[in-house]
Amino acid sequence: DTPPFGKDRRHAQEPCGVLMARFFGSSLAGLGEGGVFVLGAATHGNAGQLAVDLLMAAASAAGSLERVGCVESPLLLPMAAVDQLPGDSEPELCMPFEVHRIRESSVVLLQQRSPVVEGKAAEFAGLLTAWVQETSPGATLLVLCSASLEGLEDEELSSTRLFAAMPPSQARPPPAALAALAGAVRGAVQLPMSAEGRLGKAVGASMVRALVASAAAQGAGVAVLGRFAGEGDNRPDAMQLAGLLLESGVLPGVELSTPAPQPRS
Repeated sequence: DTPPFGKDRRHAQEPCGVLMARFFGSSLAGLGEGGVFVLGAATHGNAGQLAVDLLMAAASAAGSLERVGCVESPLLLPMAAVDQLPGDSEPELCMPFEVHRIRESSVVLLQQRSPVVEGKAAEFAGLLTAWVQETSPGATLLVLCSASLEGLEDEELSSTRLFAAMPPSQARPPPAALAALAGAVRGAVQLPMSAEGRLGKAVGASMVRALVASAAAQGAGVAVLGRFAGEGDNRPDAMQLAGLLLESGVLPGVELSTPAPQPRS
């Protein structure tokens, strides 16, 4: 069996605070330093999760996607389903938190299909951030998410809908792919990287706030890209998020097979 991540990841007084990885024949051992981990966070509207599904499908169609394993934790609500990506000979089992790698790159796709147990977001975020840094020192976690327009009092955000929070310029130099992404999202509302500031109030999602806070506490790299989603079909929102990553070269050699529809204004 694969041991818990890190040397101090098992909490004697909270046995549910364990995060484990299981790899299917291959692993992330050769990823190297400065990787980019793209997380589709389970948030309102699910645009982040849908965006990662689109990235996975596009990478699979290009022959670039490698399914390497999953993250297991009692801090995630259980779920199971089946799905079939382009190029798959048969459907695959979907699990609460999947790990995929883009071949010949330092990019990892993390698909969070199941929410974190209520009240455990900070603990899970801390464990996940630590694992990312242990797997690829100096890595950046890029969180794709969506947030609710309901009750939003920020006029700039409610009219633009697209928002981004990138690492401050005085932080460690970001990977080239993220530097290109920062240029591609200049039309988005740029928010300071703070779990308690304008970003935290805007996203509302405890998981996103917890990831930003844990990255700050551990000195890890993190970036957030999201859309404010309304009621109904949020696929155009997901297409915009995925399209921005592909247009800026975050996933080298991968492109969407169909033009992205315009999200609702």
